Amino acid sequence: MKLSHFRLRSLVTSVSLVVVSLFIILYLSFQYFWVYQKRVTEVHELQAEENTRVSTILGIKGAEMTASLEDYAAWQEMIEFIRHPSDEFKEESMNTHALTSNKLEAFFMFTPQFKLSWGLRYDYDAEKNTSYEELLPTIKQFLKHYDDITQKEEVDASYNYIVINKVPYLLAMSRVCESDGFNCHFGYMAFLKKLRSQFLQEIEQTTGLKIDVSVISNKHEKADLPKEKNVSYIIKPCGMTGGVVFKVHHNVKLPEFLNWDDMIALGIFSLVMFSINMVFVSMIVKPVVAANKTLEMYKESGELPKSDSFISLELKQFGRTIYRLVNDLERSREQLQWQSEHDSLTQLANRYLLEKEFLTILDDSSYNSIVLCLGDIDHFKAYNDNYGHISGDNVLYQVSNCLNSIYFSSGDRRIVARFGGEEFCVVVASKQQLDATAIATSINESIADLGIEHAFSSTKNIITMSVGAVLIQSPSPQHYLKYYQAADRNLYQAKNEGRNRVIGSNFAA
Repeated sequence: MKLSHFRLRSLVTSVSLVVVSLFIILYLSFQYFWVYQKRVTEVHELQAEENTRVSTILGIKGAEMTASLEDYAAWQEMIEFIRHPSDEFKEESMNTHALTSNKLEAFFMFTPQFKLSWGLRYDYDAEKNTSYEELLPTIKQFLKHYDDITQKEEVDASYNYIVINKVPYLLAMSRVCESDGFNCHFGYMAFLKKLRSQFLQEIEQTTGLKIDVSVISNKHEKADLPKEKNVSYIIKPCGMTGGVVFKVHHNVKLPEFLNWDDMIALGIFSLVMFSINMVFVSMIVKPVVAANKTLEMYKESGELPKSDSFISLELKQFGRTIYRLVNDLERSREQLQWQSEHDSLTQLANRYLLEKEFLTILDDSSYNSIVLCLGDIDHFKAYNDNYGHISGDNVLYQVSNCLNSIYFSSGDRRIVARFGGEEFCVVVASKQQLDATAIATSINESIADLGIEHAFSSTKNIITMSVGAVLIQSPSPQHYLKYYQAADRNLYQAKNEGRNRVIGSNFAA
């Protein structure tokens, strides 16, 4: 057989591709786990150093702000001002210049009872003082928390990142102390700095990294931060759930897994390997091609050819194995097909087969009269609870055999199915006129005639069945579900009227 033969070429090509693919996988695995991962680890270490640099600068910014606050908090005149606020002190010391010189958004002085003595807020965009009412609730909350965790009787300022109305701030807090920095129970001071572009520029100039700032309000937003390459997030918690997020764009970039030179070299080597394998594998495949002719005969006749038609004992066994496998698969397919369409307990059609067959009947114009019955075993739960589930299963089996054996003289075709639980469905189709009530009555009486004892039934001391039936005189697949609904309504009525009875009607769309 020449290489130009299509099937041989396909086989040889596939084997060659597998060999080359394995080589590529091994090569890429080595590159990834040994070379690339080592480089990635090094880059991650350098990026971690960049993060540390940013965190250090952020700490320095907080320390500078607390140091400035401590200068004001350890001031005798501040104690007097909190006790007796005066306009002169406001104008001379705690004025707009005090804000702008420290690059603050606002500052506040509070009594020991957290009552505001004086506050001032400056709008740098409008270049004027503005209202600070929206800031107070959050600042008081953090001051009270600061007071709970800080019990030192000396000036000891602390800072936190906070978020107010989705705007990030840096808040510094301190007790107001005497000039020597001790005896700190005269009130509280707070400095507030908005994280403006100028604040970020100072960090960028110091670290040499691009920094963005944003806020998160809950843990879900933290988990949803986008995973970007060469980007890290430094999150400063704010309260119980939110926080300020500093997005660090790293200067040290993650390496590419493969560059163009590597890809070109790998491609050329793969082509050479593929060509060599094409020649080598074709030499191995040739004996199998000879056996393929024999298997073609096997495929057409279904009978195992004579032994001398195979080139080896191994191929003879191969042919027999294929033959057995095909037969086993066919038997399994038929068995699975039957199991998928029948109820395992009652051996009746299941709902899937019922619907398929019912639609086929509805689509057959030769049937101009169809009766659809839904039957429900009365008080079956009470039977199960008192006689046991094994006895209950036996009742279901007897009822299904009974339904399967009922003879309908006027029916040309019928379907008996277990609809679910103790509910059954019977479909009778005919070219002649049918009587829904008569067919339902036959079902009801046949079940009663089984005489299966049911001492716990409030209807009768034997197993009985309520039946709802509907006569369909102009069948149409379009009304498929409506037929079931009509029969189900009749069944419901039969059960409401005392059970062990039948309700039949003509279908009306």
